[in-house]
Amino acid sequence: MDTSVIIARYMLQDKWHELSERFFTKRDTYYITPLTLVELYSVFSRVFEQISFPSKESFKDRSTALNTLINFVIGDCNLKILSVPYVAEVEIGGNAVRAPIEYVMSFVWASFLGLKSLDLVHISYSWILKVKKGIGTFVTADDEIVTKKETIKKATGVRVRSLKDMV
Repeated sequence: MDTSVIIARYMLQDKWHELSERFFTKRDTYYITPLTLVELYSVFSRVFEQISFPSKESFKDRSTALNTLINFVIGDCNLKILSVPYVAEVEIGGNAVRAPIEYVMSFVWASFLGLKSLDLVHISYSWILKVKKGIGTFVTADDEIVTKKETIKKATGVRVRSLKDMV
């Protein structure tokens, strides 16, 4: 699950808001990774003042309020966090580098997928989930990823689905 789909549900001005709302009302279980959590924290921290939720001012600090918001979103969207921590060693520039496998696979696929860095890591992590957990679909509202879905499928076996095709 791409972060864009989740964020759209809570940003009323997002062009994907209505579709995202309909998508999540199905109440299926949707899978996210730690990278998605980082992005949720990042986006919501930047738009925090624009978000309205009950008793926001009653929290002791902004961090507690943000944690509460993220916990609410995880429950509201029926998200399950999957973490598959594998490390690989690769030689780069004469250096033996130990890195998370999703980074190493991002190195491998970067030249022919041509995605932005975090999108590349999302796809690499989706590949891990496909191999280790049998979860092989990545839902996104990102047009750039969708336009490369055939290339992504061929390289990784991950099936990219546009949010609009899922509703």
